[in-house]
Amino acid sequence: MSLNLTSNFIEFNFEVAKGSKHRSYRFEEFRLDAENLMLYRGDCEVSLPPKAVETLLVLIENRGTIITKNELMDRVWSDAIVEESNLSQYLYRLRKTLGTRTDGQPFIETYRRRGYRFNGVVRVWEDEHPGVQFPSDTTVRSNDVERQGNVLKFADRNEDVTAPREPLNRIETANTTVPKRAIATTAVLGIAAVLLTAVAAAFYYRPESSSSAEVSFGTRHELTLTRLTNGAAPVDATISPKGDYFVYHEQDGDLAHLFLQQTGESSRIEISQPMNKILGAKTFTQDGGHVYFLASGIDISHASLYRVPTLGGTPIKLLDRIDSPVSFSPDGEEMVFVRNESGTGESTLIVANSNGENERVLLTHTKELGLLGYPSWSPDGQTIAYSVLLRESFEIRRIDVRSQGTELFSPDRWTTVYRKMWTRDGSGLVFIGTRLGEGLSTKRDTLFYLSVKTGEAYRISSDGNRYQIASLGMTDRDEVIAVPFSRSSQIWQVNVNGDSRTAVQITKGQADGRPGLATMPDGRLVYIARSGENLSVFIAEPDGSRPRQLTYDPPHVEEVRVSPDGTYLVFAATIGKRSHLFRIDPDGSNIKQLTGANTTQAYSAISPDGESIVFDSYDYDAADIRRRLLRMSSNGGEPVVLADIDCHTPDVSPDGRFISCIAEGRIVVVNSQTGEVMKRFDTVKVAFFNPGAKWSPDGRDLVYVARRKDFSNLWRQPIDGGPPQQLTDFTSGELHNFAFSPDGTLLYVARGYEVRDAMLIAGFR
Repeated sequence: MSLNLTSNFIEFNFEVAKGSKHRSYRFEEFRLDAENLMLYRGDCEVSLPPKAVETLLVLIENRGTIITKNELMDRVWSDAIVEESNLSQYLYRLRKTLGTRTDGQPFIETYRRRGYRFNGVVRVWEDEHPGVQFPSDTTVRSNDVERQGNVLKFADRNEDVTAPREPLNRIETANTTVPKRAIATTAVLGIAAVLLTAVAAAFYYRPESSSSAEVSFGTRHELTLTRLTNGAAPVDATISPKGDYFVYHEQDGDLAHLFLQQTGESSRIEISQPMNKILGAKTFTQDGGHVYFLASGIDISHASLYRVPTLGGTPIKLLDRIDSPVSFSPDGEEMVFVRNESGTGESTLIVANSNGENERVLLTHTKELGLLGYPSWSPDGQTIAYSVLLRESFEIRRIDVRSQGTELFSPDRWTTVYRKMWTRDGSGLVFIGTRLGEGLSTKRDTLFYLSVKTGEAYRISSDGNRYQIASLGMTDRDEVIAVPFSRSSQIWQVNVNGDSRTAVQITKGQADGRPGLATMPDGRLVYIARSGENLSVFIAEPDGSRPRQLTYDPPHVEEVRVSPDGTYLVFAATIGKRSHLFRIDPDGSNIKQLTGANTTQAYSAISPDGESIVFDSYDYDAADIRRRLLRMSSNGGEPVVLADIDCHTPDVSPDGRFISCIAEGRIVVVNSQTGEVMKRFDTVKVAFFNPGAKWSPDGRDLVYVARRKDFSNLWRQPIDGGPPQQLTDFTSGELHNFAFSPDGTLLYVARGYEVRDAMLIAGFR
């Protein structure tokens, strides 16, 4: 928007005889038929919902003045009670349909906390007789109006209908009633992003530096946010280049449903038969005619690439063994993606024809050089941006497609860098990521803009929400689709048979028990909850009363376990760039760091005799980057390798004979003495393995969380090899963590609700 306050938006309502019955308004190439609520561009009818046209009519009839949101809603929906999101949807449709005026300024302006104003040269026609239009550089008078300079007055009321313009760094939200929640949680990588959730909440751009004119776009443009879905559960959403359609899927148990929705409309169509797979990131072709997406079985180490017509059809498999979303060249003839080799640790950036043929290697990294990820092809076709995981942090780089020379794109280091999209002119990247050191804060996995000119990245979203890591898309007008999410978590008590009718909520925090939950032998609860920006260990009575904070430093705790006799606790916490194990007494005293060196530990389990601790560990030695199960004394000391397998989130059986862990999407049981793999179990889809698979008190079952589209439950896998059986019967809400009471009669579950909607963000630069 411009700060030009000259007569760019002169408009004039010329009243003619009172007997006229048919009125229309003309502005530039448009004609609005007020009687029939029809909008035309030239001689062609523009398809808009009647309420959208009525909204436009109210704005035009009050043109030049700021009309408040409440006034606009009262006039358009005088006979109904509706949410503000309805108005936001129609305003978005109108802005998209009308575009900008010939001088480049918008027809509809937003004034933060004040309302909206229609600007433009408007002529009133009645009974097909044109009204009067005056040039913008003249002073005009009639019996009804008087205009001098920038001021338009009605002679009989002498009312100034112009208003001073506010600063242009604005916010428009789709639903201002949704509360902001600052919740951090464990990341889910690759196409396991199907498990992530989102929230529709307020956004705003807040530049972290104003030293460069290149990045001060937040002061020149208004940032607008439009909610595209309402109550759906979108996963891995993206939008077509023209912005007319967006696509996403919903994972409902074993089946994934792929949906296409017209932007600004609530109806949707399923564009393929439900697939008995886990779906991943989607990409529209450059012409918008097809959608490419990833799909895998329960083993999500690799996915296959499929293509389906945008308006529906049978998916065709193009490629196997693909480990990133695809990104197309400007002409749409080629695509780029990443393939990782689990055996050798090699990571390869590959270019292929859009039909999957003629693969050629653009760049190869050994495990020492770092893991490649999330490529994005520039609009000029000359470079491809990508990320590299260098042991402890990410870098964003770019490669010249012809010379294959590489260079650092940004000097910043990152805890996470996920999907990326170029702006239409190639001046920058929008991506989802986390600055180094903010991985456990409420700034985790948010939207950033990276300037090509300066190499600096600036946060677009500062709403306290995380974003689905593969949900991102960019239109030709630099509108961004993303899926932010937030979730609550409170601790509930339920009978061990899982009957939801016995469930009682016993804590009231917003993140209670999600990162960790355990029980003391005397029945007290030990759990992790958020305290400001920190995550700390708390202890409370069995009914949730008298909570007391046990840890303050380290500030970010990730997981907690209780010794069988209740004499000590073990938790994981971040120190510097890595996570290590700590021991502490139940009263918060005698804290002791158990692990260290050049390793990372996040999950542990204590033996039934309390003498040893089993944990999984990442070793960052340059020649050996892998995950292994280790064991050490509960008092600390040198750990020993129990099992040289990539198996995480261990739990020890009540008799101490076996250890469960998670490997490649399956439950694995190993011998606690030899580390030999004894059994492997497939789970129901979609299992949520953040809390792992825990042994039941009698040692007969392994219990884990499995999610459906909008709720989750506990399932149990009999050790004797029988089929999985559902344990709890909740029909709403998400389970994040769980623990059994010491006597085995009760379950404690960290449970809450997730809200996520696809959002369209415009005006970020």
